[in-house]
Amino acid sequence: MKNFSSGLLTYCAIVFIISLFSFKINILEIGGSGIRLDDFLLFSSLPLFLFIFDKVKIRSEFKYFFLFIGFSLLSLILGVFFNRISFLEGAFYWFRNIQYMCFFVFGMVLASHVNIDRVFRYYIIYVVIFLLLQYFSLIPTFSLFVGSGRAVANTSGPYELAVLMGLTAFFFWFESPRKIYIGLSILILFLTQSRISLVALILILFFAAFKMRGRLVFLGLCVAGVFVVSVSDIGALDRFTLLFDQKTLDSFGTIFNGIPHFNNTWAYRDWAFVDYVDVLAGTEGDKSTYIRLIRQYSLFQSIKECGASCALFGLGPSFASAAVDGNLTRLLVEYGAVGTCLFIFGIWKVVAATGKKAVKYYFFLLLITAIAIDILVSSKAMFLLWFLCGYYCHNNRFFVIKAQPLALMPLEKSETA
Repeated sequence: MKNFSSGLLTYCAIVFIISLFSFKINILEIGGSGIRLDDFLLFSSLPLFLFIFDKVKIRSEFKYFFLFIGFSLLSLILGVFFNRISFLEGAFYWFRNIQYMCFFVFGMVLASHVNIDRVFRYYIIYVVIFLLLQYFSLIPTFSLFVGSGRAVANTSGPYELAVLMGLTAFFFWFESPRKIYIGLSILILFLTQSRISLVALILILFFAAFKMRGRLVFLGLCVAGVFVVSVSDIGALDRFTLLFDQKTLDSFGTIFNGIPHFNNTWAYRDWAFVDYVDVLAGTEGDKSTYIRLIRQYSLFQSIKECGASCALFGLGPSFASAAVDGNLTRLLVEYGAVGTCLFIFGIWKVVAATGKKAVKYYFFLLLITAIAIDILVSSKAMFLLWFLCGYYCHNNRFFVIKAQPLALMPLEKSETA
């Protein structure tokens, strides 16, 4: 079968490079989220996806996620019909899942022409340079975490950089062993001070270490990481200490007193992002934990008051607005129990089809991180997940040609970098 045209390869390579190496600057704000340059480039490529999906018969693994897309559209329609969300914002949030899924096609297109090992090495070097320049204030931090002392680089925030470094750590551990890049990945993850991602990485590596000959190396990395945190002033241990501080525990009773429920996203947004800020202003302790628990609790109250139908179908995409700081809560509230199961199972079936430990462990890292972070709607984190699925699935007959061979789809992976 013929290779992809040079024009298509160039286009996909440009979108991929911009998506990975660009920094976050929203061109257009929509409902607490936004559209960036890579979004415009990706939207323009929809005819390509429609063409490819029309020419192939998709195996059953992918159909589960398509089922989620259909179900989430139903949640959108119901949410708009009952005036819980606006159509524009809801459609934007709904379409995000399709946008990220499209990178599966990019992975298929570029699989025979991109050396992902080289890409990840370049990206880690790029991040190190970026962090040094930001540390000396030579370039700005394109994020809300300006002045936080946490590593951000070119991502939306430290939480996103943390999972990307988790991915590169898994890749250089399981797929292309390179000790120096494993060490750099874990060190940068520590510098992000992302507690949930750090815990998730340690749990996953601890599990993996007992299944392969890497226990001593793993323990050495853990000891080295703890030493780095202990002797430096990067604040990771301070954030863990603050979480269990007595002031934090004493404040829970005050901040959870009289948490209301909401019938629509506008009322929730005014309360969660404006009114309740005054209550938090007088509290001591871990305000980061307060904010995420308060928002999640009020959202659970809202779906509980709405009834069984909302528990199954959700309140509609975009109901939880910009930052829940808990993606599993967002899924349950916006898509209900059925939609949440379809989302997780649908992606897992595709991830499992890759047969790659690094991709599987990365998905688990995302799920654990999603307990406290909106990581499953994070652009760089999700586009890399889908890209790697396409990258590794293109050779295992994941898609079956309907009739004549599709000239755009190569059968064998070349050695070209």
